[in-house]
Amino acid sequence: MAAGLGGLGLMPLSAATIGLLVPILGNDYAPFASVEAGAAFVNLHEWVFREPGSGCAPDGAKISAIDFDMGLQGGFRLGLGFEPYNKLKKIGLGISGSYASYLPVNRGSVSDSDWDDNGNMFSLGKGAASSIAFTDVEGKLQLYIPLGKIPALVLMAKLWYCRYAASAHGGWIQQANIGEPWDDGLPKEPMYGMSMMYIQEWLTIAPGLGLWLQLGRHSVNLYGTVWGGVWGNHLDYHYFKKINPSAGMERYVIYQDNVRGNLTVNIEAEWKYQLKRYGEIGITLGYKTIPLARGSSHIMTAGLVDDVYFEADTAGASIIQIYGGVVYKLWL
Repeated sequence: MAAGLGGLGLMPLSAATIGLLVPILGNDYAPFASVEAGAAFVNLHEWVFREPGSGCAPDGAKISAIDFDMGLQGGFRLGLGFEPYNKLKKIGLGISGSYASYLPVNRGSVSDSDWDDNGNMFSLGKGAASSIAFTDVEGKLQLYIPLGKIPALVLMAKLWYCRYAASAHGGWIQQANIGEPWDDGLPKEPMYGMSMMYIQEWLTIAPGLGLWLQLGRHSVNLYGTVWGGVWGNHLDYHYFKKINPSAGMERYVIYQDNVRGNLTVNIEAEWKYQLKRYGEIGITLGYKTIPLARGSSHIMTAGLVDDVYFEADTAGASIIQIYGGVVYKLWL
C-alpha cells in the first residue's frame, strides 16, 4: 500500500507489539483475519482404464467413468495471516491460511458409464446428486518484491487440501446384453434411493507467481500456479454395480483409487478497497483444477467375489472448481 495504512488513519493496533516480539520485522508487519461469503461450481470425475493385454480394446481404454456435476455450492471461507501492510516499501514475507466449507445442496447430477473387454459400452446410468461435505484448506507463503510505486512481484508456495463427498440417488440405468451393440433407445430401468457415494480427497503443493498492485485505496492481487505435486485418495462406494456384462448386479462394490500427478492449476484475481478505520472489503474470483491424475485402483465387493487390483495408471480422477465471493479483511 503506497502510503501505508497509517496514512489512512488505519495503523494496525498490534504493530508495536509485533515489533517487540519479532524485532527483525519491525513495524511493517501485522496480522489479519478475513471472512468471505461465496459460492463455487464443482465437477468431480473418476475413471478406470484398461490394463495392458486385458482385452480386445486398446490398452488404456476406459472401463468405467463417473461424472459428478455438483452445480452451484454456497459457502464461506475464514482466513488468518501475517504479512507486510506496506508491500511497496521493501521486500517482505507473508504467510496465511484459510478454511472453506460449502453447504450441502441437492441440485447436482451424476452420470455412470461402463465398457466391456471389447471397448463397447454396456451400461449407462444417470441420476440426481447431492453434496454431503465439501471442505477446502489452503496455506500460502508469499514473498513480495517491490517493482516501483504501484506494483510488487509476488513469489509464492501454496499448499491445498480438499475433501469432497457426494452421493447419487434416483434416476435410471440402461444395460445392453452380451454381444449386442449399444442402443440409446434401450429401456431405462428406474433406480430408487441412494445408489452411490463418492469421496475425493486431494493434497497439492505448488509454486506460484503473482502481481500485487496498489492504486490509492484500491489494491489488486493476481496470481497463478500451474505445476506442483498432486496426491489423491478416493473412494467410490456403490450400493449396486454391474462390474462386467455377464454378471448380475453386485452389491456394495467399492473402488479405492490412489492417484498422483504433477499438474495442478489455480488462477485467482482479488480486488480490495480500503475502508478507513474498518479494514478492507473486496471480491475474489478463481479457478482450480487437477486435470487428470493417474494411479492404482482396488475393487472390493463385500465378499461376494474376489477383490480385483488394477495396477499403476489404470485409475484416473480430476476436479474442477470455479469460485467467487465477497471478502472482508481486518488488520488486527
